[in-house]
Amino acid sequence: MDIRLKKIIDLVRAQLGLEFVQPEDRFMEELGAESVDILNIIASLEDQFLIELDEAEIAKVTSVLDLYHLLINSMPSETE
Repeated sequence: MDIRLKKIIDLVRAQLGLEFVQPEDRFMEELGAESVDILNIIASLEDQFLIELDEAEIAKVTSVLDLYHLLINSMPSETE
């Protein structure tokens, strides 16, 4: 499955109602997201990519780029 950073940024923008989102933006500090917003974004991505992200790893996510890397690392490899 193809995960693009732009796709994640577009979802974050839509969920938070923002015009501009950069990969380095931190959800709470720069984007003004609350915990429930982040959970909704993650749930949408899990549904879209048919994966379940590890809760311990989710807790470490602070930025859009962190979330992107978590998704990339959670995807099953092509050989599985």
